[in-house]
Amino acid sequence: RDLSNKVESYRGGYAAEARRSIEARLFREELLGVVATSALELGVDIGGIDLTLHCGYPGSISSLMQQSGRAGRGRKPSVSIMICFASPAEQQFWRFPKSLLCRGLDAPPSIPVNVGTMTGHLL
Repeated sequence: RDLSNKVESYRGGYAAEARRSIEARLFREELLGVVATSALELGVDIGGIDLTLHCGYPGSISSLMQQSGRAGRGRKPSVSIMICFASPAEQQFWRFPKSLLCRGLDAPPSIPVNVGTMTGHLL
């Protein structure tokens, strides 16, 4: 079964008309998935998203929560998944997820400091 017409990409560089068309298809539940940049988090209220998948840490807890908040606005349960890559911050979150999930929105993430590396960069 061909599902290629059920998945779209979405980013801020698309023309407004193209973005509105994708948003309308989401509202009508014609799409099974959208691969998006953070452009989708800005001013679009779409209720039927069941899952958000984050490829890497977006740089702040509040941005992650904003993006994750796209899912679960309907009546069904939802889930957010963050894929961690090799950066020290993402590895810290992978090893100690509570360091991300149990903090306030504006708290900076706790990232372990390698004193040897840091000392070589200080004047």
